[in-house]
Amino acid sequence: MEDFLEDNIVPDDEGCLTIKFQDLSEAGHKVNLSKFSKQAVTELVISFSCLEKLPQGTLSLNRLRRLDISNNNISDLPLEIGTLKYLTDLEVSNNALTTLPAQIVHCEKLSNINLARNKLKDIPVGLFGKRYLQGHDHGLSIDVSENDHLAMIPKDLRETEQSEAVLWLLNVYFTHEEQISFVQKCTLDVKNHIERVKDEIKELERKSKHLQEQLDGLKSDNNNK
Repeated sequence: MEDFLEDNIVPDDEGCLTIKFQDLSEAGHKVNLSKFSKQAVTELVISFSCLEKLPQGTLSLNRLRRLDISNNNISDLPLEIGTLKYLTDLEVSNNALTTLPAQIVHCEKLSNINLARNKLKDIPVGLFGKRYLQGHDHGLSIDVSENDHLAMIPKDLRETEQSEAVLWLLNVYFTHEEQISFVQKCTLDVKNHIERVKDEIKELERKSKHLQEQLDGLKSDNNNK
């Protein structure tokens, strides 16, 4: 296994290392990356390897910028993933994730997250903070497609302002064309709602006028007595 790892390490011109292998099958759980903890490993790719959790030593690679563990059987990420301060790309598609750890908020440079084709039920947006709500402004890309039980609007966001919920919906779920269509529909819905409110106000004004006339009539009868 040690020789196998060495054969799959690629250095770049700056002395940083990429460890990349796939299709390890049952040997995936035997991978130990601890020996590379003091080296500048910036990219780690372990896919199609039947992993149920991150390989031992992964979190000691504190210079990681890209972590690709797609196409495995991983059901949860460790809380310590927040120690990967330089992580910008996290590829976890085609796994068995049901949620994300809150500690991922500490990966402050994270700009691309692929969570497609997992078993997610909710995305705790509030754990990421305002920076992640402003996805387009900060270049954040989140793919949560093909998570059949995922709520359309994340739980934490349902309790915040409606505009933020719409922003999340647009950034995460819709293409650009769908965004335009969605906004147009929302605009039409708002216009229709305004018209309904106007009609309700007119009806209230009519009822108020009628009540006032009745009240004036009662006052007049009392004065005549």
